[in-house]
Amino acid sequence: MKISKREAGIIAVVIIALSGISFAYAATNGKPFNEIWDAIFGLQAAIKNIELLPGPAGEMGPQGPKGETGEQGLIGPAGSDGPAGATGATGSKGDTGPPGPPGFGKPDLDTGWKSIEANVIVPIIYKFGLKNIFVYVIGMDGISNNVHQRYLGGHIDWPGPVEVGLCYWWDDANSINLHRFSDDNQDRGFDWDYYRVMIWKIPN
Repeated sequence: MKISKREAGIIAVVIIALSGISFAYAATNGKPFNEIWDAIFGLQAAIKNIELLPGPAGEMGPQGPKGETGEQGLIGPAGSDGPAGATGATGSKGDTGPPGPPGFGKPDLDTGWKSIEANVIVPIIYKFGLKNIFVYVIGMDGISNNVHQRYLGGHIDWPGPVEVGLCYWWDDANSINLHRFSDDNQDRGFDWDYYRVMIWKIPN
């Protein structure tokens, strides 16, 4: 049997009231208490077999206030680096920059074209010392007027010995000696009939 909680409460009140009446009745009429207890226990056993039905759900109460924000949790470990992206396209060509500083410019010494005979030594005098200078020597033959540096430093032809070309060396800190070799002549075709020496003093 199923009854509501309200009905069960009413029954309990009735039992308690009956118990009181029973005690009073027993005291007045001389009923033995064991019979009264048997009656009460019988009612209690019957109540245990009663299944209480839940009452209807009440209305939902109002929502309570929002709680305070909790502390921020620990920062997790950094993730691994992803793969490198593809190389982007080449950008457009920029504007041409301003011109750079000039080169050596005009030499500090220029002998111009000078003639020299075979097996002759010619001194070239200058005032720049041995440090930070650039020396340039060129030659020209008297037949074709070709400008060249053939066998600059001298050359021993085979069969020989045959000494052709031209060489130079420093005589002191302010002079150079030029030497045209004895076998450098028209017949052999290795002609330094003319020479030209240019010297630049290089800035520090």
